[in-house]
Amino acid sequence: MKNETTSASTRTADGQPEIAVDVVLKLHDVYTPFDWNRQNLIRWVLAILACYVVYDICFSPSSQLQSFSDANSISAVIVTLAVFIVLGLVLFPYLRLHSMFRKSPGFKSPNKYMFDAQGMRFESEHASGEYKWSVFARILETRKAFALAQTDYAATYIPKRCFASPNDISAFRHLVRENFKGRWSLRRE
Repeated sequence: MKNETTSASTRTADGQPEIAVDVVLKLHDVYTPFDWNRQNLIRWVLAILACYVVYDICFSPSSQLQSFSDANSISAVIVTLAVFIVLGLVLFPYLRLHSMFRKSPGFKSPNKYMFDAQGMRFESEHASGEYKWSVFARILETRKAFALAQTDYAATYIPKRCFASPNDISAFRHLVRENFKGRWSLRRE
């Protein structure tokens, strides 16, 4: 599948800058378990901590568990629980998003986003809409994308790979800084 990702900085009729971005969203744009960020750090620390606790309870030489007659059975149950906890922290979020991408046609189709001083407009084969900047609770920039969050659990992702040039990314940052009145976290130019 050819992925056309272009953007263009233009001016609206009243002379305001407008940035158009064509996006075909991919799974790794939304969930990246190996990127260095706070959520992933928390996930991995909890997973490692769970593994250490299991080792300490089941296999440590100073473990009191070894004194029980059914120590191997108890160890097997604890290890199984630890595996499910680690999978729940790392693998299940990926599988949930993978399922969403597979089942929802809206994720697979190209979307066109236009940003200007008033907010965001989008068009796709399934829907179109217009949002003022005030609809977003928070905007944050990661190494690979911009996330325009409506709530803690819903966001519009604009991958940086979809911008035509670094100048468009800088222009988008400038639009956000100038027009978005909520909380934002953007990288320096």
